[in-house]
Amino acid sequence: MNRSLLTFPRLFRYTFAVLVVLFLLPEVSIAGLLNYKIVVSGAGHVPCKDNQGNDLPPEQYWEQLFDPTFEGKGGGGEGEPEVISHPTAAKKNSNITITYGFKADNLGWNGTVQVNSAYYGLDSVPASLIGSGQINVPPDGWVTLQVNVGALPNKVHPAQSLMVNFTFTQQGQSPTPAAIGPMLYLVYDTPQAPQVKPWLGVLNDVCSWAINQNTAPLVAQYATVKLNANSVFTYGPPPYYATYVPQGSTTGFQLKQFLAASRPVVGNCYDVSCYLAICLSAVGLPVECTLWTAADPQFGMNFTSNLLIPIGHMGSPIR
Repeated sequence: MNRSLLTFPRLFRYTFAVLVVLFLLPEVSIAGLLNYKIVVSGAGHVPCKDNQGNDLPPEQYWEQLFDPTFEGKGGGGEGEPEVISHPTAAKKNSNITITYGFKADNLGWNGTVQVNSAYYGLDSVPASLIGSGQINVPPDGWVTLQVNVGALPNKVHPAQSLMVNFTFTQQGQSPTPAAIGPMLYLVYDTPQAPQVKPWLGVLNDVCSWAINQNTAPLVAQYATVKLNANSVFTYGPPPYYATYVPQGSTTGFQLKQFLAASRPVVGNCYDVSCYLAICLSAVGLPVECTLWTAADPQFGMNFTSNLLIPIGHMGSPIR
């Protein structure tokens, strides 16, 4: 009988990390200023890939619906709102830097900007403006503001908003509050091979399965149990061949085809083990698939394993 097993080298020698995924938030109307771009950077940040395996761009642009004449750099036509979203990653205990770009209207904008607070969901996160809060933007010009944010919460979490709360005060005008920021996935540590640039579909899975966990054993445990039980895979008819692991391979996995398929997908122990390894590497746990059999010389003709839970089985383990 074959068993596809996972090994966990250096399981406890990790720092934490956060994966930052940017999406367009609702437009914020600040008199005289138009939202232009958000860029997230910082020590250790890592870009990601879409579900086709393509690198996502390093910046995000958009144009406001209330400015039909503004044509942003993202490539949209005049008067057509545009969105380009992208992810990045950074170690948890290092700050991330959010760069905001604002374009002034034809009157320009003079005043002050203040950062008041920041929240990841309901969790308060330290945030501070880099440099002076006094800005002077010429007519139709633009300005960038940078904000240091961190440390981020100590838990794996699906994407939710990191909102930085600003106060914009234009000369001669009343203060205008605005909450602007990206959406963030929190992952356990810096993504590892083969997911050095994690695919978004993989992050959607593993961050949901390991939500709120903050130790390596629990992240691995929750991801393993949820992958097994959440109708991701199902056995097909005999002889139970792998679907996404090429014939003759124990490590290759056709990730693009898998993420595009409707679930549950037909697979066997090769498929499940390889996708679990992919998921855990995406959140920073270095793992590998190893095939052991009863005929392996180190075992003789006997093979002892942990208790087994068949794919899709929600009950107690069986031998």
